Amino acid sequence: MALKSFKELYNLDIDPYISQKGNQKFSCDYVAWSDTLYLLYENGAEKVIYGNLYGPDGHSLFLSADKLPEVHVFVEIDGDRREITYPVIDGSRDVQMDKIAQSDVHNATQRAMVKCVATNWGLGLKLWQKQDREDLKKPQNDLSFHSLGAIQRRFNEEYTTLLQRGMTTEAITTALGVSEDEFKVYKTYFLTLDRTEKKMIQLIKETADSAAYDPKVHG
Repeated sequence: MALKSFKELYNLDIDPYISQKGNQKFSCDYVAWSDTLYLLYENGAEKVIYGNLYGPDGHSLFLSADKLPEVHVFVEIDGDRREITYPVIDGSRDVQMDKIAQSDVHNATQRAMVKCVATNWGLGLKLWQKQDREDLKKPQNDLSFHSLGAIQRRFNEEYTTLLQRGMTTEAITTALGVSEDEFKVYKTYFLTLDRTEKKMIQLIKETADSAAYDPKVHG
């Protein structure tokens, strides 16, 4: 029995296996990695393995060019091996390097496995499409829906796409009409803003009780 086709897996009824995470404002549907594995075997797969790729230092946590943490994961189904890169994030926000725990890497690995299966074999892809459509419906004038970290990742993805198409950094900056030094600043601009925003949010939490806020202490 061979694994069902992409189209068959795409149209598979997975409603009984759908869970929800997040809160009322930022919730999304998902299928757990364990259910994804079960559904693959239930629909024709004979051998499914997945895991992390490791760097020269033996670690499964990688850093992108702009020091954003990510995992590189492979999924192999009956000899057909695919790979995916997935950010280590908390919901829609980046996880600060000094606060990353093993559980964050583990969770990112599991999510990467599920997305890799959806992207390459079709199982659960409808959920990703649904989330994309819901993201487009979010009110553009509500600033709480926007993520500086997401903008940073989009910028990096666009830069990576140009590199994969054979362009050098020098060729890219020339075409953009900026120097390489200016481009380096652009690459870290939103990351710096994102980190500063997170500190401000933490400060807002700390000063929530105005009676306890002493301007002499906070300057």
